[in-house]
Amino acid sequence: MKVSVRTKWFRLMLQQFLRDARVCYVTCTTRPFSNWVCCHRGSIGFQLKEDVFQSVEGFLQGQLGSPATGSGKLLERVRGI
Repeated sequence: MKVSVRTKWFRLMLQQFLRDARVCYVTCTTRPFSNWVCCHRGSIGFQLKEDVFQSVEGFLQGQLGSPATGSGKLLERVRGI
């Protein structure tokens, strides 16, 4: 299954969980704070520790080879999530 489909269903489940838990949150379409996802994506903001963020960036670097730009089609190469 495509990454875009998996992430869509994850996002919908997460949003439903947050609604059920009565957690206030904001979503928007934005360019994430990432060196590897350089395209506008639907996002929900949350904080990560710097080492966790760097780990995710390293994972994306290993999977992508070059930053995902434009429509983000390159993100379909990501495996293991």
